[in-house]
Amino acid sequence: EFQDKADWTEDEKRTYSSKFGLGQVSIRCPIQSPLDFIAIIYGYLPFLIPGWWAVWALKGYLDDGHPRFFPFYGICIAAGFALVNEAITKQICKRVLPAEITSRPAEAVCKHPGMPSGHVMNAWTLMVWCLL
Repeated sequence: EFQDKADWTEDEKRTYSSKFGLGQVSIRCPIQSPLDFIAIIYGYLPFLIPGWWAVWALKGYLDDGHPRFFPFYGICIAAGFALVNEAITKQICKRVLPAEITSRPAEAVCKHPGMPSGHVMNAWTLMVWCLL
């Protein structure tokens, strides 16, 4: 998602040349400091485990002709809960809860409902599944 410059604050217009959302992470260019870069990388940490599982499942498929059960099932859980969160849970929260809770701040690039957090819901789901 790209955000139109008309929606930017005056400070953002002076500081950044572009703002966009990629995988629910807002990226503002140019990156101003190492801390900003670390914050962007931190936003992608929830994709690390499912990404590792995807590589593991693909390697199993290429080696044995079928994906390994554990990583493949984990990817299915992650994708299923992401779909449930985006299609059902966020829509219910958007209708039931006040906008102050579900809306993102004005400076956010992504405008779809932010609560409940897809990152957090997926991370908790995968953590509980792995611990069981």
